[in-house]
Amino acid sequence: MSQLPFEIISEVALPKRRGHSYIEGVERKRAREAKETAKENGEQFYCTGLPCRRNHYSKRYTNNGQCLDCTKFHKLKNKGKYNSREYYRKNINKIKAKERKLLYGLTDEKYNLLLIKQNNKCAICNQKETAKSNTGKIRLLAVDHCSITKQVRGLLCFSCNIGIGYLKHNIQWLRKAADYLEAAND
Repeated sequence: MSQLPFEIISEVALPKRRGHSYIEGVERKRAREAKETAKENGEQFYCTGLPCRRNHYSKRYTNNGQCLDCTKFHKLKNKGKYNSREYYRKNINKIKAKERKLLYGLTDEKYNLLLIKQNNKCAICNQKETAKSNTGKIRLLAVDHCSITKQVRGLLCFSCNIGIGYLKHNIQWLRKAADYLEAAND
């Protein structure tokens, strides 16, 4: 039996290519499209149907394409290192930068540009951060983002971030709260 110059996959004949198969190219294109669709829909994860470098077939983060299982594996592997209070205190800025990159796609440069643009002040109350963390240091301004589009809106102090969080980012509730305070002051 001679070899055919094409591969039969689900009853569709596709030509063979050199280097990598035609199918791999199609699958990678589908994976890119899945990631773009997930970003447009504001989803945190997407699924490619392809294995990662460690052969996991799990979801991936939309922001950076990292495999969810690989991320969990890395955290477990380095559990003692990252969970120790001493390591955390010494490397707080590095850890926060990684979290911002992973969760919001925000690099240190972009975060610092936002800080400069806002004069190191909260975007709502226009005050510098005064809240202290568990280590006793003044907190960094929190990254405020739209939960639907995942777009970063600005940097907020702890109080303002918690305030709009308790009001569930609902604009009508925020307006009602402002009207309530104005009426109470009259």
